[in-house]
Amino acid sequence: MKICHISDIHLGYGQYYLKSRFDDFANSLMWSRDLILEEDPDLILISGDFFHYQKQRYVTLRYAREFFDSIKKDKVAAITGNHCHTSGTTWIEYFNVDNDFPFVHKINWGANMTDALKSVTMDNELNIFMFHDGLRNFGGNISKKHQEILTSEFDYVSLGHIHLPYNVDNIYNPGCFESTSTAYWDYAGGAFVGEINDINFIPYPHRRKTYRIKTKSTDQQEIIDLLKAFDDGCMIELEANITNSMKKRISNALPNILYIILKKPDTSDRKTTTTKDDIDIYEEIYYNKSGVAKLVVETSFNPIDPSNIVDML
Repeated sequence: MKICHISDIHLGYGQYYLKSRFDDFANSLMWSRDLILEEDPDLILISGDFFHYQKQRYVTLRYAREFFDSIKKDKVAAITGNHCHTSGTTWIEYFNVDNDFPFVHKINWGANMTDALKSVTMDNELNIFMFHDGLRNFGGNISKKHQEILTSEFDYVSLGHIHLPYNVDNIYNPGCFESTSTAYWDYAGGAFVGEINDINFIPYPHRRKTYRIKTKSTDQQEIIDLLKAFDDGCMIELEANITNSMKKRISNALPNILYIILKKPDTSDRKTTTTKDDIDIYEEIYYNKSGVAKLVVETSFNPIDPSNIVDML
């Protein structure tokens, strides 16, 4: 059986109140539509947070309608997530994709994992488990005990919620196509596609470029000159000891940059760097084992050219 597994599209999110960011999330959904049409899977897994909000605007619903009208809806297995869960009519019911497959065990947001596992009846040759949460090692709430059960009892575990992509044994989380916060700038989400025993990760190729810039300069013009070198339409996290009003003036002087997030330098004595133990764990789980997500200290999604910033450090 060939599957396509996506999650956490967050359609409708106009991050930083920008139409460009609304378009980014909508365009990522259209990319997944094209991927599904190209791959023609037997089963389409959507592991929650299809929408960013519970209540949708007309333009958001229009994109969703275009997506579901384009694909084979009878092949969709979907669950709700924390962003799109509601006590009323869910988007799954609204778009008529509430299909029941006897071999797909769907657990919506808010369910207790222990109770959910007890309710599963394993009467099929193939068993797929869907849950909108992540493994504890990756910032989720699924315990090691439950992870062992998922690994031993199911053929494919379709997770969501955590916005970085990873794969541990038969457990898969595709991440989020676009980044909903700076915490996930370094991880490109995508889709898991393939036969159950031969799954491949396809990263989303059109993610908006992001850069983390750190400078000791407090001179407005120097910072403007520094940031001029970066790509049109990119977003920048600027770590600098400047005021918000200066950041606004810098932003106004750089219309080529979509958005600048100001991060104040950390002057405390608390730990701010990754230890060798952290690196060993991350390299094993994120990089060597999954071959999907990458360690921040090793590389970034959009590495910075040091020649652009060396004079400011």
